[in-house]
Amino acid sequence: MNLNPSLFIMVFLAFFCFVAWNMGLPTIFWGESIEKDALIVDSKVVPSGRGHVQLATLAYPTDDSTYLVKCKLASRNGIQTIGSKILVEHSVSTPTKHRIEEYYPGLNRCTDEVYLKVEREIKESISLCNGILTKSQHSMYSQRLHSEYYRYSEKQDTLRARPLFDSGDIPELQFHRLEISDDLTYLTNLHSGKTYRTE
Repeated sequence: MNLNPSLFIMVFLAFFCFVAWNMGLPTIFWGESIEKDALIVDSKVVPSGRGHVQLATLAYPTDDSTYLVKCKLASRNGIQTIGSKILVEHSVSTPTKHRIEEYYPGLNRCTDEVYLKVEREIKESISLCNGILTKSQHSMYSQRLHSEYYRYSEKQDTLRARPLFDSGDIPELQFHRLEISDDLTYLTNLHSGKTYRTE
C-alpha cells in the first residue's frame, strides 16, 4: 500500500503538536535540563469548550534569579490553588522552557484577602492567599500592568513579606494591619508609607 507523503507529514505534525501542547517538548529540543519545585503564585479558571481550563503563573528559582512562567494546568488533577507546589523540568540554558512533571497534593482553596489604593488613575492592590502576597498595579480599566510576588507571615498586627526564594537582591516588606470593623481594615506599607484598604 502506497502512503501519500503529504498525508503522512500532516499526521506526524498533528501528533507532534498534540504531544507538545499536552506533554511539553521532549528534552532533546532543550539541551541540558533540571528538575525544580515550582510555586503557584497566580491562577485563574476560564471557560474552555464545555468545561474549563486553569491558567497559572509558576515561579521557580535559577542560579541568579526567579523565573515566572505562565502555563495551562491539566484539569484531570483538579484545581490547583495559589501556594501549592508542582514539580517542573526546565531547560538550563533557557529556563522559561519547561514542562510539568508531577502535581503534589494541593493546599486548600482560599479566598483572596484584597486591599486597594487608587492614585493618579493607577489602582494598586495587595492580595493575600495561602502565604503568597501579590503586589500589583492595574489601570483604571482593571488591566494588570505589573505584579510582584512574596511569601508572607503574620505576627499580631504586623505582616512581613519576603522574596519567594532566597535572594539578596529583593528587600523585605513590612505592613501594619489596622482593623476598624468587620468590613474595613487598613494595611500600611511601613517602607513607603502607602496605605491600602479592604476592597
